[in-house]
Amino acid sequence: MAHLIIFTNNFPFGNGETFLETEIFYLADYFTAIHIFPLYYGKSITARAIPANTSYSEPFFKIDVVTNRMGLLAAGLANNGPVRFAIKEGFNSKVISTFKHLKTYLSETFITRHLLSATNRKKIESVIKENSILYFYWGDKSSGIVPFLRKKYKNPIVARFHNSDLYEEIKKGYLPYRTELLKSLSSAVFIAGNGEEYLKNRYNKVSFQSHVFRLGVNQVSGSTTKNDDVFRIVSCSYVVPIKRIDLIIDALNTLNFKIEWTHIGGGPLLEYIKEKSKTLKDNITPHFLGHVSNKEVLQFYMNNYIDLFLNVSASEGIPVSIMEAISAGIPVIATDVGGTSEVIDQSFGRLIDKKFSANYLGKLIFEFYSKSSNERLMMRKAAGSYWDTKFNANRNYTDFAMFLKNLEQH
Repeated sequence: MAHLIIFTNNFPFGNGETFLETEIFYLADYFTAIHIFPLYYGKSITARAIPANTSYSEPFFKIDVVTNRMGLLAAGLANNGPVRFAIKEGFNSKVISTFKHLKTYLSETFITRHLLSATNRKKIESVIKENSILYFYWGDKSSGIVPFLRKKYKNPIVARFHNSDLYEEIKKGYLPYRTELLKSLSSAVFIAGNGEEYLKNRYNKVSFQSHVFRLGVNQVSGSTTKNDDVFRIVSCSYVVPIKRIDLIIDALNTLNFKIEWTHIGGGPLLEYIKEKSKTLKDNITPHFLGHVSNKEVLQFYMNNYIDLFLNVSASEGIPVSIMEAISAGIPVIATDVGGTSEVIDQSFGRLIDKKFSANYLGKLIFEFYSKSSNERLMMRKAAGSYWDTKFNANRNYTDFAMFLKNLEQH
């Protein structure tokens, strides 16, 4: 059996990359051993549960590479990593066209140089065996070293593309080193067909192998007991500008029936959202659970009857939060961005334009509220059925593990 090496942002540290908490156990069944190289700790220095045949290194950075700009600058400059690749990219006119582009360029460059410093490169190469398959969980940050590894190794190298590591508009239209990365991969893997189409169109002059392997979640036994006439709505996301949680408040304020709205997730804008929620009318009761573990999210769906799930994000890869909601039989309204349309079917949900109005969303919520008990039951069954067909973790992660395993033979 082959050996798998995974490059992550934080996992098994931090509290993000929750999808890997499920995926890693499927991968472990198909590989003799797995080794994980996290980039930095993230929000937690405590390692999460991993399979017995899985090991991990301490992160390459002891700082948060996203927020600690000065620390990243120091680590990126004070090392003996390569320079020529950065100079070549530096002549790209996009690098200096805006300050945002320059920040993205420098961030990606400093991460790559740090990982390719003599000490870190030796650490990486000491783990690579003849039968190793290299799996970069993201299409940015750590994957900057792929072109350099390709020059030395013939091993299969795969990168998975999601959202902010894929859609360049999120980074004001620029992500550096894309062409070199795509040319060096054995396969670019996408979590949604929309993402594959996007990158192939954007880099139509670059020939690269691609596959779509959707993420998956285990089924949640959602509560089926409703004891009152309160309409319960849930949203679940990190509270940052791109998630636009404030728009949910605007929409709820257009409604006059009893609603309990629960938002699951923490983030830098949480206190602002709590403050804004004080403007909600008396018929709306908000609850903010803050950051909770993925296990606690699923437990919440099991213990509480939820009438509707909302996602009003301005950008998505393919939302795992919606997969979890539909596995629990919860109907959904979500913005038609990224691969969200691949998670929702008309039988249980509605897609809305990214530029929706509060009144329009309010009318749609009222439409769901007005459905008969039989119609609601049919929607809940349809949601669960759609999850089973498209986002069943057992099927999706088994298929992906087999795909990675089979790369050993090519």
